[in-house]
Amino acid sequence: MFKPAVFASLALLAFVAGGLRAEEPDPDILQLGDIHITAAFVAKVEKAWLAEQKANDPNFELSDVNSFRRDVALKQLEVLLMDRYVKERKLACNAAEAEKKLEAFKKDLLAQGTSYERYLACMARTDEEIRKANENMVAIEEHFDKDVKEADVDQVLKDFAKQIPYRRCSHILFMYKTDADSPATRTKDEARKLIGEALEKVKGGADFEKLAKEVSECPSRVVGGDLEWNGLEGSLVKAFADALYKIEKVGDLSPVVETDYGFHIIKLTGLRTDADFRAGVRIRLVQDKVDAFLQQLREENVEKLRWNEKIVGRIPGAAPAEPAVKSEAPPEAPKTEEAKTAPAPAPAPDAKTE
Repeated sequence: MFKPAVFASLALLAFVAGGLRAEEPDPDILQLGDIHITAAFVAKVEKAWLAEQKANDPNFELSDVNSFRRDVALKQLEVLLMDRYVKERKLACNAAEAEKKLEAFKKDLLAQGTSYERYLACMARTDEEIRKANENMVAIEEHFDKDVKEADVDQVLKDFAKQIPYRRCSHILFMYKTDADSPATRTKDEARKLIGEALEKVKGGADFEKLAKEVSECPSRVVGGDLEWNGLEGSLVKAFADALYKIEKVGDLSPVVETDYGFHIIKLTGLRTDADFRAGVRIRLVQDKVDAFLQQLREENVEKLRWNEKIVGRIPGAAPAEPAVKSEAPPEAPKTEEAKTAPAPAPAPDAKTE
């Protein structure tokens, strides 16, 4: 089954070229000006989604069909509006960047235990359609990238300097008994003696990671004491973080450090600078601008939406759709063999894809 973490990256791309006004009788679910999202389009996605969920869990049930259909229609509308925006402004797409982004998405799917092919089947879309929507997203991102200045990146790095994980380290810990509930049995003096001996061994040429595996009392001992990357402020206790950030060179050691956990020696194993974070910060700032753009699209059009309430249910404050095909009887909701209950709406796209 597709997981929310997967859809958070490229969920928007599932609802692409299609759903415009059909020549044959096909009632609209949603209308915005000359854009018509049809019942047949939404029913196709609904059927494919349900088939995928039931293949993984025959008892799969979700209660809100209307909510799912509205979500599909809105995401399709958003993609069509994005496509129009790109065409009207003649925005160019970096083909290599679009391919890179799509390949990253495919790897993300594999990491979630599924595949790109299953994703396409579940969303009732083709590779060509997904690629087109992806290219539009990249074109919009590149368009807003021009609005991000180097000074903006500098400011973020300055504002979050204490939280950015510039340093990686390993450590060795010896605990001592602090109260009746403490798991340690040795005294503080005994722990101080042991950590001092460990420090001398490392200074004498002993392998730090090997020694950590042998004697450290932190769970990180199984990975040689590695605590990965950390900022000055964050998950590390203050005394430990302060000592870590005083070490200047990779491979150097701290003096003995005391924290509430016991006595430590710290080895600096990695060092990063602002240059390592600039690209990531810029991507985040661009995505913030894309998010604001998409939010503006929604707000500009929300009162203009016309819904077919026979298919998606009553929406407070919404105007009814003008059917693409007139008929004496109101159009009925599309019927599919699997559509007993609605699958969960695909989660709203996150910063990388909205």
